[in-house]
Amino acid sequence: MRSEDKDQQVSAARQRKRNQRGVERGDRVLVVSVDRYEYLAVWFACLRTRTVCVPVNVRLKPSEIDDLLGAVVDLVLRIMEAFPHARIGNGFGLTETCSVATFLPHEYSAKRPETVGFAAPVVDLKLDESAYEPGVGELLIRGPNVVKGYWNKPQATAETFAGGWLRSGDLARLDADGFVQIVDRAKDMVNRGGENVYCVEVENALAAYPAVFEVAVLAVPDEMMGEKVGAVIVPKPKMQLDVADLLTFVKTRIADFKVPEYVAVRSEPLPRNPGGKILKKRLREETAWGQAVR
Repeated sequence: MRSEDKDQQVSAARQRKRNQRGVERGDRVLVVSVDRYEYLAVWFACLRTRTVCVPVNVRLKPSEIDDLLGAVVDLVLRIMEAFPHARIGNGFGLTETCSVATFLPHEYSAKRPETVGFAAPVVDLKLDESAYEPGVGELLIRGPNVVKGYWNKPQATAETFAGGWLRSGDLARLDADGFVQIVDRAKDMVNRGGENVYCVEVENALAAYPAVFEVAVLAVPDEMMGEKVGAVIVPKPKMQLDVADLLTFVKTRIADFKVPEYVAVRSEPLPRNPGGKILKKRLREETAWGQAVR
């Protein structure tokens, strides 16, 4: 037997034992949302890195995933409750930062679950608030882990790597203690008559509704307001989505001007890239909004 095959069998045996006994102190936990076609690839990757894989939409019982797609805060706290002996970490980064820019250690996961932690030891952070409301700005990143630029793309390099800082394209809050909270992608923000609407906030509110499986919030062009809020929703399998009831539910969670005025319901999964990110440009092209719902 080849040594690689033997190692794989040993790792598989360890994974089976871990699945039987649960997560223990010191185990690494990867929480993912995958479909049945992606699950094996993720599982094998976890075997190679000795990481416990927890696909939230495949392995957890129905009673454990109620509202799991709601606010990130709820998700982090539920993970900590479900796996009390595991060390939970969260973070933020880009390809341009060699993956890591911030990290939220286990010790702060319960205290600041709404954040992605603070700057990695070699990283400097600041906000460019010139075009946004006070307290929110584009997150700028500097450090030895940041690449020098894009290969053979001088214009893109000049725009993104300006003055020694990487413009992340992400809108964030950065508090006095150094904790970073990502609020949206800059290009995805909806400007509704001068009011900034952060899509992530609206998506979290919509995703907490029991019948919502997937959701993406987009800007809908409007002659009077400039842009209005639209939502594309995929209902959970075998569940009916009552749009009026959904909007009533969402009004209890966010300000009225942030509640979607257009809702498109589709049965097909939202388009995503290989990394799992929703392709909002393609979604805009595919979506016919019809009449406003409010």
